[in-house]
Amino acid sequence: MRGKASKKDMIKLQMRVQGRTPGYYEKLAQQLEYQEIEELAAVAIKEKNLNALRGLAEINRVAVAVELQNPVGFELLQKASENGSEFAPEFFFLLRSTLQPYYKQLFKNLTKLVILKESRKIAGRGLKGWHKLRTRYIPYRTDLDIPRTLQNLAGRPLEYMTQADLAGIERVQKQKAGVLILDTSGSMFGRMIFNAALTTAVLSYHMRDNEYSVITFNTGSQVMKKIHERRDINATIDAILETQASGFTNITSGLKDAFEQIKRARSNYKFAILITDGNANRAIDELDEVAMKFESLHVIAIPTDQAVTGLKNCERLARLGKGRFVKVAQFKDIPHALQGLLMRI
Repeated sequence: MRGKASKKDMIKLQMRVQGRTPGYYEKLAQQLEYQEIEELAAVAIKEKNLNALRGLAEINRVAVAVELQNPVGFELLQKASENGSEFAPEFFFLLRSTLQPYYKQLFKNLTKLVILKESRKIAGRGLKGWHKLRTRYIPYRTDLDIPRTLQNLAGRPLEYMTQADLAGIERVQKQKAGVLILDTSGSMFGRMIFNAALTTAVLSYHMRDNEYSVITFNTGSQVMKKIHERRDINATIDAILETQASGFTNITSGLKDAFEQIKRARSNYKFAILITDGNANRAIDELDEVAMKFESLHVIAIPTDQAVTGLKNCERLARLGKGRFVKVAQFKDIPHALQGLLMRI
């Protein structure tokens, strides 16, 4: 069969076997023409083989986009998204420049669906930090503070105890104000933008009753959500998904905007979380000075080609900002690292 079958026919046969990686199909499809890729994309949709589609898209994005912009192709992605698959976000970022406006919006909606479902799983019940507030004892509302109650009695017999002697403890959730600072520079790519949107959703669920802001930066910086702004999470995610990973890495600009936002917060406990690869290449001379202004600047270091330099920069910024340093090995670990950090601060 190998002697008689064409390369295209061999790939069609391989598509019937599930479990192959996208890279496997990408390698097989090297040197194929546009029309052949489009035909194979149609077969991959028929076989419900998303790995094959993903690999073919690396060879020719336009050919795959053509086949996905129809009810059958979109339904395949929709079902995958409902089952928790991240193929929809991958295709959105890979194909968005080639998609018609109608289908681009549909792909974006599927991406948001995946983000919101995943973020709810990660964020759980939200903020955990509680503190004790001393107050008078109110039955069924506050806990009885026995040591303080005995102290109020000052050695008097219990039969002389009055309502005024009863001391209570009210458990109040600690109010916090946080700023998330996200690297969207040219060293990042589609996967990072997806994680930026996902981490924003995790933060918004976690901080839903508290003040928070979201900043993105590349050559400059942009405030995606102000600290006092009441903005629907969908609108913020929409704005982040439209972000292009481009430009230089101006961490200083991101930190400056973050510091301005955190200054406006009403809460007493304030923190900032920077997510970057640490490879700053703009306004470097001001970076350390700005980091030192924060009372609690935490840094999540993400994978980078310049691992040593980037990691050292991230560690230094966390130290100067009096915060924690967290390193992740893969992009998919970022939202979980953020949630873990939020639970500790």
